Amino acid sequence: MPENLFMPWLARQETAERLLQELVAAREERCIRHIFLAQASGALGNDQRTLGWPEKAYEQHDPFLVFLKADPRFDRISGHPSVRKLLRRIGLPK
Repeated sequence: MPENLFMPWLARQETAERLLQELVAAREERCIRHIFLAQASGALGNDQRTLGWPEKAYEQHDPFLVFLKADPRFDRISGHPSVRKLLRRIGLPK
């Protein structure tokens, strides 16, 4: 499960931020799902950065986008208008 990739990071915020930035940089060369970047940003509590990734996941036609509604790392942004609009676009109730 993707969260297993990010849970060890939570113990060390600085390392987690650096690793997240490396993943962001690597996404041009490797297939890194934007929804996983959103999960990592959400786990680190960076709401502003988290908000941009789901839209990019939508553009990728990422099937993991359905977890936007169920994953507790997205609870902090679930009420944001852009997230609610995206949920409606993919056919999930608010």
